[in-house]
Amino acid sequence: TDLAAMLSCVQQTAAWWHEFNATATNSAESCDQASTAHADEKHACDSAQTTYEATFCSYRTQLTGACSLYDQCRTSTTTEQKEVHESVRVAEASRKAQYVAATHINCLLGVLTASPERQNILLEECLSLQVLTSHLNIVYHAVPEGSGCDASPVATFPCQESWLQERYKGETWYTGAPTTTCTPCELDVVSASGVS
Repeated sequence: TDLAAMLSCVQQTAAWWHEFNATATNSAESCDQASTAHADEKHACDSAQTTYEATFCSYRTQLTGACSLYDQCRTSTTTEQKEVHESVRVAEASRKAQYVAATHINCLLGVLTASPERQNILLEECLSLQVLTSHLNIVYHAVPEGSGCDASPVATFPCQESWLQERYKGETWYTGAPTTTCTPCELDVVSASGVS
């Protein structure tokens, strides 16, 4: 009877092991497939992250470059306008002086060609003549208000702690799917290494 009980126990254990082996094999295969799918998804996410960071860095370079060009252009053009205004003011004053002189000369020539009885009257008129030059005035426009260039969207950028917090670490998914190593912008890598 002990032998029969032992044989029954071995047979039950063998059936259990056979069923457990099939379940464990299926679980192992499912786990391997899930691990492969997870690795593939992680690789795709890591690639997407790297692309996102590189694209943001490119946008940052373009925006800060455009803002720098805008500032340089505005400064250069404002300086040029100031120089042109100074030059035109000198020319305007000269043209007004020429106009006043020519008007007086024309009046005095009229005295010389007038009859002798009219010459004293015409001379007094010429000497007291007030020549108006307002029609020669030039309007000098003020420098227009600049529209400015807003680089604030790229004030923080990849790999800065505030950028990582805003873009990744502060998101609800971060705990379950942390990001890979951040790729800094190239200019920041160069400036951090001291190479210019």
